[in-house]
Amino acid sequence: MVAEDVPQVIEIERRAFSTPWSGKAFRDLLEHDEVLLRVLEVPDGEAVDQEGEHRVEGSGAATPPEGEDSTARGAVAGYAVTWALGREGELANFALAERYRGRGLASWFLDALLAEIRERGVRTLFLEVRASNEPALRLYRTIGFQEVGRRSGYYTHPPEDALIMLKEL
Repeated sequence: MVAEDVPQVIEIERRAFSTPWSGKAFRDLLEHDEVLLRVLEVPDGEAVDQEGEHRVEGSGAATPPEGEDSTARGAVAGYAVTWALGREGELANFALAERYRGRGLASWFLDALLAEIRERGVRTLFLEVRASNEPALRLYRTIGFQEVGRRSGYYTHPPEDALIMLKEL
């Protein structure tokens, strides 16, 4: 993620969460080495393959490929915020734009993120998720996260418990 991605990230954030993070919060996090901010980009115009499915080429890369101008970047389809502190990490924020959900992109994006965070020495990754967020729970369970706790009344707007999940990397 780079500063130019933040407006698109905020648009996804506002649609995905009832208590969204601010643009300032994302921009401030860009300054911290222990925070991994990644975006999943798709080509502008959403290319469609022969079967009528969207063909997506994404990258968790924080900067455009060498020699490319940042103005050539694609549209942001999703983003992730992960803290990496020693051997432990936390997936603090993760979302895909609604039109890209249900196509396996979230799983692909998380797999790439997990590989990167593992390379940084993280061996245990935590996350918190609304207890009612069945699509997210299915995704996290599918890639190996396990429920290890519950925080009563953790979320507001609306009030709800958070499930704490863990994945050993």
